Amino acid sequence: MNNKENIGTLTLKRFNGDEIWNITEGEFSISPRDNYYLLNIWVTSSGDLIMKPTNDNIREEEEDSDERIHPRIELQTKLSQEQYQNFIGKSFSFLIEEVPEETDDNFSNFYYHGHEETYSNQITILKKEADRYHIHSISSATDFNFYDESKPDNEIIIDCWLEMQTHKTGYWTV
Repeated sequence: MNNKENIGTLTLKRFNGDEIWNITEGEFSISPRDNYYLLNIWVTSSGDLIMKPTNDNIREEEEDSDERIHPRIELQTKLSQEQYQNFIGKSFSFLIEEVPEETDDNFSNFYYHGHEETYSNQITILKKEADRYHIHSISSATDFNFYDESKPDNEIIIDCWLEMQTHKTGYWTV
């Protein structure tokens, strides 16, 4: 079941200000594996830009909002049995560069004008109300328009409410 109503916001803290997008679709799942659980979250926006950064230092392809690519992000990490039993109110951090390439247990992908791994990630399951979970995450990635590292990294913040699925519901991962 896709979550598609009153979900939350996806904020990109960029060198020239914040972009805040309405999240229009997302999924949250914790699925069992052999000796652990896999936490997966993905969100996307279909174009509701709530706040736009200043126009200083924006490249021409960013200026026309009709031409904007809409952001989406997927984060995935392993939980131990103990972490799974007590995940509400807890934070789970992972660094992508510490993950062996032959495993997909920890995964991140941010898409906005191109694919980019996020390399520092923290997912917090703040609370549960009815069937929905309040999720907050913070990730870091290279600014999508300045791969030469001439600008500071983006900070990507998810603040949303999603129902939890017990089967894997990844966007890019299966």
